[in-house]
Amino acid sequence: MSRRRAIAAVSGIYDALGAVGMLVGRPLFAQLFAVPPPTPPVYADINGLFLLAVAAGYLIPYREPDSRAGRSYL
Repeated sequence: MSRRRAIAAVSGIYDALGAVGMLVGRPLFAQLFAVPPPTPPVYADINGLFLLAVAAGYLIPYREPDSRAGRSYL
């Protein structure tokens, strides 16, 4: 596995896990960090969807690490 491909994989997984946490695990995140849950909850939903989009974007450099699009995303 090339270095660019490995970076894309780790970054995509990291962002995808953050997205799942924002969309599904809000109460757990609030408890872990000792903060109140976001109000209104749509703020966390928007951030979670954004992180999902970023994670999906890492598929390009993962699949084609040497392409122009792959190099520009990393």
